[in-house]
Amino acid sequence: MTAAGLASVGLVAAALFSAIAALAGLAGRSRAARRLHHAAMIAGPVAGLGGSFVFLAWRVAPLSLGASPLLFHAPLVVDRLSAFFLLLLHAVSLMASWFGAKYTEDEQDTYPPRLVLPLTAVFVLSMQGVLLSSGVASFLLFWEAMSLSAFFLVMADGEEDSRKAALLYLAIAQFGAGALIVGSGILGAGSLFATFDTLATSVGLLSPGASTLAAVLVVFAFASKAGLAPFHAWLPEAHPRAPSHVSALMSGAMLKVAIYGLLRFTSVCWPDLPAAWGTSLLALGLATAMVAVIYANIAREIKRILAWSSVENIGLVFTMFGFQLLLRREGWPVLADAAQAAMFMHLLAHALFKSGLFLGAGAVMHGAHTGKLEMLGGQANRMPRLSVAVLGLCLAGAALPPFGSFVAEWMLLQAALTSLGTRNAHVVIASVAVLVGMAFVAGLAVFAMVRLFSFVFLAEPRSAQARAAVEPAGSLGRPIAGLAAAGLALGVLSPWMSPLFPVKLEVLGPSLSAGPPSSGPSGLWLAPALAAALAAALCLAWLIRRSPGSTLRTRRSHTWDCGQPIDATMEYTATGFSAPVRFFLRDIVRAEKHLVFRPVVPSNPWIRHGQMEFRKAGGILGRLYFPVARLIEDVGGWLKQLQNGVIQFYIALILATLLLTLWVAL
Repeated sequence: MTAAGLASVGLVAAALFSAIAALAGLAGRSRAARRLHHAAMIAGPVAGLGGSFVFLAWRVAPLSLGASPLLFHAPLVVDRLSAFFLLLLHAVSLMASWFGAKYTEDEQDTYPPRLVLPLTAVFVLSMQGVLLSSGVASFLLFWEAMSLSAFFLVMADGEEDSRKAALLYLAIAQFGAGALIVGSGILGAGSLFATFDTLATSVGLLSPGASTLAAVLVVFAFASKAGLAPFHAWLPEAHPRAPSHVSALMSGAMLKVAIYGLLRFTSVCWPDLPAAWGTSLLALGLATAMVAVIYANIAREIKRILAWSSVENIGLVFTMFGFQLLLRREGWPVLADAAQAAMFMHLLAHALFKSGLFLGAGAVMHGAHTGKLEMLGGQANRMPRLSVAVLGLCLAGAALPPFGSFVAEWMLLQAALTSLGTRNAHVVIASVAVLVGMAFVAGLAVFAMVRLFSFVFLAEPRSAQARAAVEPAGSLGRPIAGLAAAGLALGVLSPWMSPLFPVKLEVLGPSLSAGPPSSGPSGLWLAPALAAALAAALCLAWLIRRSPGSTLRTRRSHTWDCGQPIDATMEYTATGFSAPVRFFLRDIVRAEKHLVFRPVVPSNPWIRHGQMEFRKAGGILGRLYFPVARLIEDVGGWLKQLQNGVIQFYIALILATLLLTLWVAL
């Protein structure tokens, strides 16, 4: 069979297995049906991973996988852009499904299998459909299925906070979907049944105003789904509430599908966006990353920290996207290609390490029955294998070498530094902003990952649940270790990874000084060089330690404690550790101190125990979303007055509408 045939079979089989998993999940009462669901959920990503890998590695030409009347006769098509995102999706869904097979069985009292299993399969199937759709109508159909399945999964545990988070997510998702429908209708000259090929022609017939309006609507739709500020408020609320393997899919895959939609529409309809668009997206992305990384440092629950970190990384993706748009429009295509390559590398790296961290958070919460940093600690002694895997993922989250995330940010750094030598004022100002913003974000990202790992795995346990935790089962721990290894391999093998990307990664030669852009040996070699140096240093230290004449000995002794027994009350709290961030950035954070008093003995309200808590004040929900919601409610209340029950009034409204329509039409 040819490479094209193998790729087609793999991708079609992946979609069919997802459909089988959905049907089996609907019959989830029996154990046999659940086993069939889990088997199909693992077999599908394996087939899809193989198909997309063959398509990319063998550089297969775009393929049509068939059409159906159910999809409005628009064929399912795969090209290099969609194949890259399919590779990403199937890598994440494979590990999430592997983890979820055990996790959903153990947590079925919290997350009902008859709800979670079929909806998870539909969620994956809808993302596959979005990436394969060549028609606008089928794209929108799968897009809405993705949003609705995620909505029900967020509130799967039935708690009040989960329902509120799901409704917030649904509201923003439907605003985005409405904008996408209107924008697509404008691009398709009033029809939603156009294909992406025909959109490229029809957009040229639009007036500049109509084209700009469509671009604004489309960018808003995908930016709100991806979590770009100020449309990000749903993400820190919804992601922590979903089952952990679904959180991994939402952060690792769904956000990337939104980026795919943005890239697909802009590359087809607006390949030459003005430089002002690039500057605006760069500014929004950089602001998003800077604000989100601050909140990642003050959040006190594992999955909320990871959710804010996802907002930060999506902000970096938009920064890279906007930077490459600006560079391309200003006439520096080599630098633009470098920034674009960094964006694709960061998309794949973030998908791997963030989905792994969400699975790791799920494993910790599964074992310790809490996700609050103040209640954890000491898990490295109780979960040694998991702690090693999560440590690797946290290093990747901090963009430290030699992980793939470091390579992506290093490539962006190269592009920004080299851009200083262009002597173009617009480009130089943007480059300086990127360098300053990246320095701020990178520093606080390290702080956030150190805080996350140390308060979960190091020191002494701070609660009875943490003391009773045990190492998770191998079926929970192995997917996490696999994602950590994949993130490390992405960085170490980056010089050889170009065939799997839609663009060339080897664009700029290594340089830390401003100068004209040049092609040459890529800075991608820095990561494997650092990995080799680190491995050599560790081997040398081990040999010295094990040599016969070595005088090095390990001594274990009790920690000096000023004569007092050491316990968890003597440790820093996560809130105290982040105090410098809250203090120096108090104008942004706006945290409030709350004193909470509880009776020591329930029968005596006069003797109370006091506790101080820091809470985020207001935020974008209070300053933007709630006022808009109140305005909509007020308008709805005013319009409700039209329902007065008088038939003559209704007939008069119909007549007025008819006259207005005739006047506009004629």
